[in-house]
Amino acid sequence: MLATPALAALVEAFANTLDVDEVTDALATPEELAAWLREYEELDAPDAISPEAHRDYLALRAGLREEMGARVGDVPDPALLAAADEALAAHPVAVSVTGALRPAPGTPADRLPLTRLAIAWSSLVATGDAARLKRCAEHTCAWVFWDVSKNRSRRWCSMQGLRQPQQVPYVRGTEAGGGGLTRAATAASASRWPPTPSPLTARFRSVTPRIWRGLFVCSGRAGAIIRSPQSTP
Repeated sequence: MLATPALAALVEAFANTLDVDEVTDALATPEELAAWLREYEELDAPDAISPEAHRDYLALRAGLREEMGARVGDVPDPALLAAADEALAAHPVAVSVTGALRPAPGTPADRLPLTRLAIAWSSLVATGDAARLKRCAEHTCAWVFWDVSKNRSRRWCSMQGLRQPQQVPYVRGTEAGGGGLTRAATAASASRWPPTPSPLTARFRSVTPRIWRGLFVCSGRAGAIIRSPQSTP
């Protein structure tokens, strides 16, 4: 299995602070954002986050999630992408002669982690690894995941298409956000599984045992005739 690079794991964790399935946001307030940032030493988290910086973090997260959704066929929201680019424009990056990227000198402390997240994403794009970070195509899930498939073709965060263990057949449906797989349709199809056989299939299943019994009887009679002394001229 293809391991998730450290930078990809960081960006993935940042994007998944918004949980569509559980309807929760770990970064809902500046205080919650500061607490989350402190969990990652490489981000140099500050003691506090200003409301203005908080809005930029949320804009970056929304833009990243839209970009990752585009990798599974979703159409990204241009307004969210533009808002993310606007937030990034306020966070200049310095480039060293070795090619390494780092926050520009003078970057406010509460914006340093955002700049480091942007650098992480830029590095993933440069290496091509960003193509494996995707947002689940099931819109009621929308979990960001690392695609471990060889040809990078996965569209759902799990084999079932949802972060749920049960295996149920999926039914194509429509949602407010676009075409996808709806949980209501999934539950409905599960209640009808296995599917009711067609009349032709049912008829075939009822006739097949009789055909086999006839073949066995005929073969038995043929064997008896061959073994009977009276059948020998």
